Amino acid sequence: MDAALWGFLGTLVGAAASFLATYLSAKYAAKSQGEAAANERAIREQLLQRETLIELQNELINLLRANAAIFMDYMRQAQQGMVWSQLVASVETDEAVRRAFAQVSVLTSRITTDTIRSEVGKVRDLLNKALDANDHVEADHRHRTAMLAGVELIEKVGEEIRRCSIAV
Repeated sequence: MDAALWGFLGTLVGAAASFLATYLSAKYAAKSQGEAAANERAIREQLLQRETLIELQNELINLLRANAAIFMDYMRQAQQGMVWSQLVASVETDEAVRRAFAQVSVLTSRITTDTIRSEVGKVRDLLNKALDANDHVEADHRHRTAMLAGVELIEKVGEEIRRCSIAV
């Protein structure tokens, strides 16, 4: 009887050990699956952020180009003797600036980098102020300031794109 009792206890201990091993294995697998899913989500978010930054960089270039076109329109009109405060951009150029500003706004709202978002706001303000100048001297100064700030921002966005590429 003593041997039968030890056999039964051995069976119980073996079953408990087997159950515990199965439980721990399942728990570890679930944890690993959760971590893998979280890593995959983080990679997807990083790739989406990178793509958004690339689009933002392209739209910033379009915005600077369109703003420069308006400035050149204004300068041509001023050279023809028109009063600076009465200058009007062509419909196409005005639409290009409006579209670029809108696209930059949409893309800026999607990025997670606060410093880039802040810099975009500053450049947008500078570009608007350049278009609202009172005379060609003030406009030229504001335009140059806005363009330099825009180019610096494009470079910062490029750095952020490279940082996203490295992290992925």
